[in-house]
Amino acid sequence: MPNNTIEKLIEQCLSQVLTEIAHSYPEELNVYDFDDTLVTTEGTIHLVNTETNERRELHPHEFHEYRLEPHEEFDLSDFDKLINPTALPHLARMKADYQRLGPHGVSICTARPDSNPVIAFMSAQGMSDIEIVAIGDVSPRGDVGTLNSSRKKAYLTKKILQRGLRVLRFFDDNLENCEAAKSLAGEFPDVVVEVEHVS
Repeated sequence: MPNNTIEKLIEQCLSQVLTEIAHSYPEELNVYDFDDTLVTTEGTIHLVNTETNERRELHPHEFHEYRLEPHEEFDLSDFDKLINPTALPHLARMKADYQRLGPHGVSICTARPDSNPVIAFMSAQGMSDIEIVAIGDVSPRGDVGTLNSSRKKAYLTKKILQRGLRVLRFFDDNLENCEAAKSLAGEFPDVVVEVEHVS
């Protein structure tokens, strides 16, 4: 076989591989929060007084902003599972993004401490091959809201750098997380950063 024929075959194979990689890893990524962005559940966050053992429920927005007293801790055990999930409109949007961009064009970054319930739910939705990252703190102590927003920002930053993204879209019901994501526009001026506060 002449050398130029071999070179052409190599070029064709290389071109095909690069095309497949480009399709598999688009330069656009749509990152969704899970709870109160894609679904609502009947899972409850409890605030526990460790001195009296009294418990009270916290609304998710209250939880994000709550600062624990020394004698308090969170009980997040309901979030080890999904209790009666109900789809929200952004789930349909995510499915459309998945159809348009493929499995590497969407991901979920959840404040849950365990991704397994989310993986099971998304698999039932036909999206078993997307990346799902749980950044929540399993500890019942800590400045949860600030910690989660900084971890979500770190995840988004990693994706921009790993993938050389040109477009990053972020959807979250928590305002602090949205503000953290918006700050990436100043850090990466060549990237279109679009953030939607889901309410």
